[in-house]
Amino acid sequence: MIFVAAALFAGCSHANAQPTQAVVMRDGYGMPYVRSSREEAGMYAFGYAQAQDRLTAILHNYKQARAELAEIDGPEGLSNDLTLRPFRFFEIAREKYGSLGQQVQLDLDAFCAGINAYEKDNPRACPPWAFRVSPYDVVAFTEFVNFAFAYDGSKLPEDLSASVPTDDAWYVRLRPHDPSEVGSNAFALAPTKTKTAHTTIVSMDPHLPWQGWRRWYQADLNCDALNVTGVTFAGVPYIAMGHTPTLAWGNTVNHPDLMDVYEEHLSPADKPTHYEYDGTTHNLTKRTYRFGVVGPDGKMTYQTHEFLYTPHGPVVHDRQGHSYAIKLAGWGDVQVLNQLRDQDLARTVSQCRKAIGEQHLVKFNYLFGDASGHIGYVYAGKIPKRPANYDVAKPLPGWTSRTEWLGDVPAASLPQAYDPPAGYFENCNDAPWFTSPGIADRPGGISSKLPEWMSPQDRSDRGLRMTELLSKANKLSVDDAKSVATDTLDLTAQRWLPTLLSAARRGVTGMPGGTQHDTVAHCVDVLSRWDMRRLVESRGPALFDALLDQPAINTFLDNPPSPHLDGATVCQAILGASSNLSNRGELVDGAWGDVHRHRRGAVDLPMDGGGNSIVPNQGTMDDRGVITAGFGPSFQMIVEMSKGSIKAWSYLPYGESDDPKSPHYTDQMSLATRRKFRELPATEAAVEQAAVSRKLFSWPPGH
Repeated sequence: MIFVAAALFAGCSHANAQPTQAVVMRDGYGMPYVRSSREEAGMYAFGYAQAQDRLTAILHNYKQARAELAEIDGPEGLSNDLTLRPFRFFEIAREKYGSLGQQVQLDLDAFCAGINAYEKDNPRACPPWAFRVSPYDVVAFTEFVNFAFAYDGSKLPEDLSASVPTDDAWYVRLRPHDPSEVGSNAFALAPTKTKTAHTTIVSMDPHLPWQGWRRWYQADLNCDALNVTGVTFAGVPYIAMGHTPTLAWGNTVNHPDLMDVYEEHLSPADKPTHYEYDGTTHNLTKRTYRFGVVGPDGKMTYQTHEFLYTPHGPVVHDRQGHSYAIKLAGWGDVQVLNQLRDQDLARTVSQCRKAIGEQHLVKFNYLFGDASGHIGYVYAGKIPKRPANYDVAKPLPGWTSRTEWLGDVPAASLPQAYDPPAGYFENCNDAPWFTSPGIADRPGGISSKLPEWMSPQDRSDRGLRMTELLSKANKLSVDDAKSVATDTLDLTAQRWLPTLLSAARRGVTGMPGGTQHDTVAHCVDVLSRWDMRRLVESRGPALFDALLDQPAINTFLDNPPSPHLDGATVCQAILGASSNLSNRGELVDGAWGDVHRHRRGAVDLPMDGGGNSIVPNQGTMDDRGVITAGFGPSFQMIVEMSKGSIKAWSYLPYGESDDPKSPHYTDQMSLATRRKFRELPATEAAVEQAAVSRKLFSWPPGH
């Protein structure tokens, strides 16, 4: 069905503009393909399409950035609001909006007009608390994303978690926003490493929660100069990860230190009005905010909180009366959307490098390649340089200029490498010098002597496995790349299961015959037959997990005294694991898919992955021992490109829509459970052929 959306966006004047049409085509999985000869027209259609699929998520994301969740979520949302309001995302967006590029402002204007048009056309699809969105909401949300990835709750003094005065309650709530649990995998293969001549392959696999503001939305945009396919967060108009016609890029989380805590000298002690700095006193900034909290009866109550600021940031207090200010990299920088758009416009490795070098996103590893056969890696971010002779893991003296940041690490000085001798880059949240063999501590390479605040010395099991797979392989095909990207070998089992089995075999030979002997022998047989992969049909993962939960085994793995483990101890642990499984109604040789599930709405499927594998697919376990996955590969894409050709394969954990009545609420779950990619249409003719629906829009609206 074709229709024209004709809702006007208040505040915009387009009376003299020539109307331009945009069309949104959707394939069988509901993925939108936005086409227009004018970028703003495409953005209007994209806003409308996003709202069709994720309106509540968009509005919730904007409310979170506004620090107004308690108005819709009640008291449980107040912790978010008390945490975020002092950082003034919405106010800063409004103050600095004019500094954005002109095209970005036009795009945001149109994108928000599309969301508002959908709300007007579909009032029954709107939540009762729906509101008219503005471009400030989009900017504020991107500020919030930067905050969430920069914030490090571990740096706050421990006694901030104790009871604090009412007006300081938000300090206690900062800790849950620590994003240290997120991860990702990505790799880029040069033509020397791929099977087809002159072909580059890029794999992206961000590991994030499958619900909440980090949930991805996939789209294909071809609107004038903007021609890009990939994913973004609900409420953001540009693609954050994906490919253009000749370039693809993936991100993983890196770990630069982006936050410092400064101890401040405030006076007077009871109701401070001043702070000390370099021997003189200065006025504190004081701001008061009102918070609405909706109750179970739907009635709104209000409470007021006052916040103090030094130039470092908002002030917090501990129980002993010490005061601290929080300083975050990227706070107040509204240019994230400029950088995202420039990334979406990039066509080559050098252009991608230039866009990354704008340094408005506070972190992320970038692994990328282009159709000319070049590949690159950048350990990117807005990383502050620290003064020497201070332990930045502890609160710094805030009363002296000697502890101030010394600007940002310049883009040219960030750890980076291009076209490595090994023919590939890979990163699984590891330190940059592990990203490819032969790039560390060599001329033109990446130093492994970086300060801790710039890069911790991390090396993950996933990274070791990825390096093993890519180093051994030559001339990889797309199918080979998919196999590497979705490898299910349990890396903890690979390291420790042979040792545990060896000890168990020694121990069982000394056990007298009987039920316990037979139980241990059966469990040893089950674990011996397991190939250490986590597939739905595998028999052994559930027993192995139960064994790891036994205190004696847990202690051993944390501090192994030697390769030899007491056999009797392991046998007792096996009996304990078997008993726990039995109490939950599980079999020691039960299939992994019986207890490792992928669920949404009425769909309940067995799922591959989990454990300590490249495909973690982790989740919470209920009292019956059933795990519902909800974290891991939140989007996977493999891109193959050469001059004149680009192909891509992908899947999402659930689907495009948040509407339980939509077929696209769960239609990609069967792909995700067995790690199966779907091929995306590679040409405009293929897009036309794949389209199962079309919707036509006009920009400016009303024409």
